[in-house]
Amino acid sequence: EELASLYPSSATDGDQRPASGRDYESFWLSTMEQEENAPASAAETAADASRARAFSWKSPSHWIRLWAAGASVSFLFYTISYIRFRRKLGRSLLPASGRDLAVYNGFRGQKPELLRSSVLKTPLLCGVLHPMLILPDQEYNDEVLANILCHELMHYHRRDTLYKWFAVLVCSVQWFNPLVDLMRRELNRACELSCDEMLMRKMDRQARQS
Repeated sequence: EELASLYPSSATDGDQRPASGRDYESFWLSTMEQEENAPASAAETAADASRARAFSWKSPSHWIRLWAAGASVSFLFYTISYIRFRRKLGRSLLPASGRDLAVYNGFRGQKPELLRSSVLKTPLLCGVLHPMLILPDQEYNDEVLANILCHELMHYHRRDTLYKWFAVLVCSVQWFNPLVDLMRRELNRACELSCDEMLMRKMDRQARQS
């Protein structure tokens, strides 16, 4: 009864208070439960909102992250493939023969380093910053060798290797477009045909027939 007398029997000014000791105990327990549950409810609400933002397909940021991830993976694939090829090629490089250099020195202007490789089947111009003209490790007569070197030097002077890397960059940016890789292959083919056509123009009729 003494504990009950500490509280008025009715609420005043819109304030709800317990009217008895038992009511006070229930009121106190209810208040504590609300205080304990409030932070958990706020945390759950924040977590639900975060998950909703993360899996929202309508969000532009989601598509930007997806595109950036695809572009990075695509460019990384091309780069790793090129590095592995260069390492394999580097282990097979041989110095050019004296006969190769004699024919090669007959061409004027700036020229890349001439080498041979035991793994290549066709001549190749490789590298952008430090280009190398690499021949298969096989014998050619002087005329065929001169035509091969002239063809590869056309690639070098036209900076075709740089254009091919630009095509790789475009393919990486447009990784979701299946037509882009086809365009890259056609660009490589067009570069080869263009050099062949320029070489044919420089050859006389007898050389063309041979």
